[in-house]
Amino acid sequence: MKRRLSLALLVAFLLTLVGAPAAFAADFRTDTSISIGDDEVIDDDLYLLGTTITINGTVNGDVFAAGNSLSVNGTVNGNVYLLGQEVSISGTVSQGVRITANSVSISGSIGEDLLLLGNSAAILGSATIGRDLIVTVSSLTHDGSVQRRLAGNAETVTLNGSVDTNVDISVETLTVTEDASIGGNLTYRSDEEAEISSGAEIGGDLTLEMMDDMEVDTGFSLDSIAFGIAGLIMAAVYGTVLLVVFPRLTVTASNQLLERPMMSVGMGIIFLIVIPIVAVLVMITVVGIPLGLITLLLYGIALFSAQVFVGLTIGRLIFSFFADANRRLIQFFGLLIGLLILFGISFVPYLGSWAPLIIAILGLGGLMLAIGKLRHDQPRGAAQPAEG
Repeated sequence: MKRRLSLALLVAFLLTLVGAPAAFAADFRTDTSISIGDDEVIDDDLYLLGTTITINGTVNGDVFAAGNSLSVNGTVNGNVYLLGQEVSISGTVSQGVRITANSVSISGSIGEDLLLLGNSAAILGSATIGRDLIVTVSSLTHDGSVQRRLAGNAETVTLNGSVDTNVDISVETLTVTEDASIGGNLTYRSDEEAEISSGAEIGGDLTLEMMDDMEVDTGFSLDSIAFGIAGLIMAAVYGTVLLVVFPRLTVTASNQLLERPMMSVGMGIIFLIVIPIVAVLVMITVVGIPLGLITLLLYGIALFSAQVFVGLTIGRLIFSFFADANRRLIQFFGLLIGLLILFGISFVPYLGSWAPLIIAILGLGGLMLAIGKLRHDQPRGAAQPAEG
């Protein structure tokens, strides 16, 4: 009875997801190469998944894109969310931009905040950021204009451009050239003094907080470890149940992460954002309130399950070097090892704060791809063969 109820809930969850694009009325495009032409106008939110993505036209809505090379050269009258290897924005974005990428180049205009997570980032001289620039990167070169504050973490930062209010950053090496202009305070945390040109304009106070003199919060408090261990045990038990009750779904989700990582990321981003919006829209009517609440409940279960799929994938990948990762016993051990690794990552500075989001995107994407694959590959009513 419980197994049938669980299957029924999964089917209801799937039906909700299938209806999401229609309800959300967004434009979804998936291809190796995607290009929005110069004269093309899209009056909707735009979801893109491909290897090379170029936006030269106009989008009157938000843009969500994942791929290898992403370029926004046109106009986006909304927010932009980008995940890729190389990202460049030379066009105009009326609202905020969130980017996770290896290499980022900004030469256009952004109306609100710009949040960057990645390796190297260059804010070119023609770039204008209407509000805050928030970064967690390895290197940052800023030649443009930030009309509010600059904050975040980086290994090396070179400031040539302007920041209208304050700069507050943790950095290993900071260089402020004679072309730099800071309207407010410059506060930086580092092991060494910054190289600041005498010609640089700093309107407020200059403050160096030496790392050696600071009280470092490692995050390894007794409470955080206790809660973390409790969560680890819960995830291990829950993951074991998933492997026993839904072996095909769980292993297929892991396979999708191994075989189609970029597609998993793209699907994860889309459904991470779409499902809550659909649930809220459904609950606008009284009749739809129960369905909306069930959708949100299943959404929470899927998010919690994400760590299981990601942990299992990590463990199977490790065991694949010296054992058959498809054997059932290896899968159980792989799940435990993977969850332990994720537990350790949660205490790594900077990375630990981003880990839950990355795990949610990967795990949710793998789950969605697995559901789609099983629907098409498994004949209705066929028995599930034992794995391993």
